[in-house]
Amino acid sequence: MTGSTEILGEPEAAQINLDSSGSKSPRLVADREYFGIEAEALRGGKVPGGVVHGDGARTLLGVAVFRGDLQDVLDRFYQAARPVSPRYVVRLTGDCPLLDFRLIDGVIRALQASGAAYASNVDPASFPDGLDVECLTFAALERAWREARTASQREHVTPYIRQNTQLFPAVNVTAIADLSALRWTVDYPDDLQLVQELLRQAGARTPADCDRFDFYRVIESNPRLLGANRHPRNEGYAKSLRLERDSPEKS
Repeated sequence: MTGSTEILGEPEAAQINLDSSGSKSPRLVADREYFGIEAEALRGGKVPGGVVHGDGARTLLGVAVFRGDLQDVLDRFYQAARPVSPRYVVRLTGDCPLLDFRLIDGVIRALQASGAAYASNVDPASFPDGLDVECLTFAALERAWREARTASQREHVTPYIRQNTQLFPAVNVTAIADLSALRWTVDYPDDLQLVQELLRQAGARTPADCDRFDFYRVIESNPRLLGANRHPRNEGYAKSLRLERDSPEKS
């Protein structure tokens, strides 16, 4: 993990109750990720003492974390990964508490099988917003770290890679149908309410008790949930692009 997620401008607001057991968003994400993810394929070696790197390293919920520049998230990813010499790096975000570890493994396997530099389920998106998974080779991360220049490329980690497919061969994992209009990420209070309702109706006692198909069934049985939280996808990235367009000298 490389940092906490902001919600409505409050850095600590990501640490909010998501279920009756008191799980917080980062903990729920960590629990769901590490329940089944094939971590050995990613890390390439153990982190000595559970510490990622230097003075920026901390542990949160038993997971090694790295703190770096708030805006240069690409640098944080690179600096966190560099000491462990990984083969692959997976990008997940703490505002996506319903991440499905089987889907994470599927994106990892797609990268491994294809021999590409980058794999995701977001380019184009067909899964619900909140199930976003990106996996890239460390070599691709390192090159992007060296060459990416704009603020949006640095803050959002992978735009430089997705914008330069001739340099970074890519593969995309698609859903059985276009479900990209569903929103399961947590940025607003109504997002949180929906996630809580999905967990409750799915009967989740622990993060490993349910997967995306359980949530699909909940929504199928309760169509009213489809309109519970209407917000544009990737608002943060769109905002960064607008700022660059309006103030090109700062990009």
